[in-house]
Amino acid sequence: MMIFKPYWDSEKVATIGREMWALFSSPVFYGFTFALFVVVLISNIWHLFKKGDHLVTLLLIFLAWLFYTIMVYQIDYVWDTLENVMRYSYKRFLFSFVPLLWFYVAAGRNINRLFEKIDNFIYPLPKTGKKR
Repeated sequence: MMIFKPYWDSEKVATIGREMWALFSSPVFYGFTFALFVVVLISNIWHLFKKGDHLVTLLLIFLAWLFYTIMVYQIDYVWDTLENVMRYSYKRFLFSFVPLLWFYVAAGRNINRLFEKIDNFIYPLPKTGKKR
């Protein structure tokens, strides 16, 4: 049942935080997706704030995650425990974020530079001064 008036329950927030951390840090379901996303996000901080690089993508990812988490928080769980909802339903919801996170990882400037260096190492250009 939905609760139509916003309220604050610190125990519920702590449970959601604990269960989210267990899902994000476990490599069982999502592999290293969340860990790599955090590493790339930290490496792209400069481009994010100075140039707004992929800012809209990042905002959409975080806002969708935040609104779903708020919705999970505002439901009164009379049929099951919050822990079970987080472990089973919330886990399935996070699978929809995996392609978005991999898009952000693959489209980042630092990752593109890394692959350009690998490409130039594997297929070096002749020393004519021309660039690709």
